[in-house]
Amino acid sequence: MMPVMGGIDMIRSVRILEPNVRIIAATGLDEPNGSGELVALGVTEVLIKPFEPVGLLQTLRRALESG
Repeated sequence: MMPVMGGIDMIRSVRILEPNVRIIAATGLDEPNGSGELVALGVTEVLIKPFEPVGLLQTLRRALESG
């Protein structure tokens, strides 16, 4: 857990500063809380922790290619 704000709030704050930034969410929960909110905020990639390096690389590739 992040100490000051949750992930959804952090994404909202980042979107204010840079609306078009690509965001990959990472969570330790099996079913990410607020997954509908993530979609509404334009987050299309979510990594479930723990993840393997190959999973991270595949997710990064998809995020970069989607731009």
